[in-house]
Amino acid sequence: MSVRRIDPLGFYLLPAGEAAENPTELLQSEHLPAALTTLGPCFDWILIDSPPTGPIADTIVLRQQADGCLLVVRSGKTPREAVTEAIAQLGAGFVQGIVLNALEGMEAGYRKYYGYPAQ
Repeated sequence: MSVRRIDPLGFYLLPAGEAAENPTELLQSEHLPAALTTLGPCFDWILIDSPPTGPIADTIVLRQQADGCLLVVRSGKTPREAVTEAIAQLGAGFVQGIVLNALEGMEAGYRKYYGYPAQ
């Protein structure tokens, strides 16, 4: 598996590969810290996509490897209590921000900017 450049955005992507039988065990191996140590000096930011917070152990394991997190919250779907609980679970100082996605009623100009047809 190798890091791929995504043009024209200038982003880089390290694909996850095939699904693991036990992803939490894989995250707890020496491979993740080694990859982050190797890649860290090459990038200003490394974003790790993960499952939702909650009873899934992946979030707790990844928290040990990260400097902070962005919560992604689906507009009109994610209950406020779930956001509050996630912030409490992760720690308010660890949560660097919240990304609100699937927002209905975006102005036509913004929709066009993000590649959505005007309504």
